[in-house]
Amino acid sequence: MSQAPKPKKSKRSNIHESTSKSNQISGSNQSNKSEVTVKLSGESNKGNYLGSALVKFPDVKPDIKTPFNLYAHKVDPKATKILAGETDQLEFESNRQSTADVNCNYLIGLHSIQDQTLTLFPTSFHELRPTVKQLKDAINLKKQEEKEDEEKEGHQTHKASRNMLGTTFGSKKARRAIQAAARDTIDPDSMMHVQSHLKEAITTSSITLTNSIQEANRIESEKPIPPYNINATSPKEVYKLSDVVTNLELNSIPIAHITYCSSPEQAIRNLPNSKSNFINKRIESCWNRYPEGKLNKQEEQRLRILVYISYLIKFHHHRFKIKKDKLKELLSGKRDGSESCPDSILDGLLERFTEKELGTQEFLMTTFSNRKLLSYICTLCLIHEEYTCAITELADDLKEDKKSLTEIFRSLGCKIDKLSSGELTVQMEEAKKLGKDTKEIDKQRLARLSVPLVFPEPRKKRQRN
Repeated sequence: MSQAPKPKKSKRSNIHESTSKSNQISGSNQSNKSEVTVKLSGESNKGNYLGSALVKFPDVKPDIKTPFNLYAHKVDPKATKILAGETDQLEFESNRQSTADVNCNYLIGLHSIQDQTLTLFPTSFHELRPTVKQLKDAINLKKQEEKEDEEKEGHQTHKASRNMLGTTFGSKKARRAIQAAARDTIDPDSMMHVQSHLKEAITTSSITLTNSIQEANRIESEKPIPPYNINATSPKEVYKLSDVVTNLELNSIPIAHITYCSSPEQAIRNLPNSKSNFINKRIESCWNRYPEGKLNKQEEQRLRILVYISYLIKFHHHRFKIKKDKLKELLSGKRDGSESCPDSILDGLLERFTEKELGTQEFLMTTFSNRKLLSYICTLCLIHEEYTCAITELADDLKEDKKSLTEIFRSLGCKIDKLSSGELTVQMEEAKKLGKDTKEIDKQRLARLSVPLVFPEPRKKRQRN
């Protein structure tokens, strides 16, 4: 076999296509002595050829399923290719400098057993180093800040030079403008001595604001009215019945001895308080609608509300100091074999509207507790009357001044209106049937619960000189 002349040494070795015997490589099986033809792929002569790539990971090796993309220059085919890929935490990108410094060419061979050929494909070598994504964002942010600082410094230098030129060669008007701008400029370094004072003032103001908010929340929570929904979109959503009287108390109210009565007059006599015109009118109206006493669930609940209002009015008339057993006897009203007041009602009344005196068995109703009791009575009347209630009628039953009861309705978020023409006509006809004076009817006022809920502002106490 003849030998080919040796090529001269150079930094890069070139491999040329050859079909001579010198480039024929014997197979691994020496007994068979099969010959493999080596040839260079012609794909590299086509445009947009990328081929495969050899990669080195000197630091961190990614998962084998990590996808990579090989990028080549669109115009210059000799430009260095870039290999890039990423995972959730890392980014991999080949270094242009390290790839260009490689002093040899790489080829990948594809051996075809069927044709006994070894095709060599030119490939590129890439050294990939990882970059942490979070650190990359921090580095980019730092570079951006440095760039902004440089621009700011350059702007300040340019401004100082311009001011110097203006002061030296500018007109009087220009010099005055430069001096005014200099006076208006604040030097942060010159304000360092007031930093501690500013911090102290801010801290004091924050404490004062926090205390004011806490005080406002405390005053709001201590209002003598039932819990309410400030975001209500209808009057029905403002006050929940279960927040005024619990379901346990309401369902424990006995009504059988009232519904089984043969007449509304007999039913009125079995109420805890039979002298309330507000309640008596509603009982008579209920008997007119259901003369046999067979009420549906809705009417039963409305009747229980009236009985509970009767408990509250009787309790209001006998306030001040009282013992639990005396209160039970007072509210039971055992006429006509009526049932006694349930313990759940007694416990609820004493818990909401009284304070127990230390060392005694007596419960005391304070001025605040009495106002709270009146607020609960007014709220229940609003719920029963579909959120519109006559003030005069209720004030007479409670033996309270109309003006004070009007303030209570306002504190519940009600608006005080005159009677409409239709309401005035109905009131006039009822008064004529009962033989009452119709002169005072025009002076009556109605409390209407409206939304959005608006409460009157608290009155400020006048400071004495």
